[in-house]
Amino acid sequence: MHSVYTAADVFVLPSEYDPCPAVVCEAMLCAKPVLLSDQIRGRFDQVIHGKTGFHFPCGNVEALAEALREALTDQDRLREMGEAAVRRMELFSPATNVAALLDGLERIEKRQAAQVRTAKQ
Repeated sequence: MHSVYTAADVFVLPSEYDPCPAVVCEAMLCAKPVLLSDQIRGRFDQVIHGKTGFHFPCGNVEALAEALREALTDQDRLREMGEAAVRRMELFSPATNVAALLDGLERIEKRQAAQVRTAKQ
């Protein structure tokens, strides 16, 4: 699939519903800005409008065409957005997710230990 993504300038997902599309992550890892329907809310934290891609109202062909025009008219910006997409995906790696989970568990453990100490006083 890498060759398919790299052959494109951008990746467009105009869907009405997809709770957590893996294709968005795949495209971003291949340095492709993503044009994302506003109904694909599961990826708004990754596709930052104007930075790693664009959001457009689902079903609004004119808005999609405008987003494509904006994305495709400036090749330097398109490249920068693709690079930003790769950097953004670094925040969503398995190692990052595990580290965040462990950090959260440690904070819970410390908070519970503090509550136990307070209750004993």
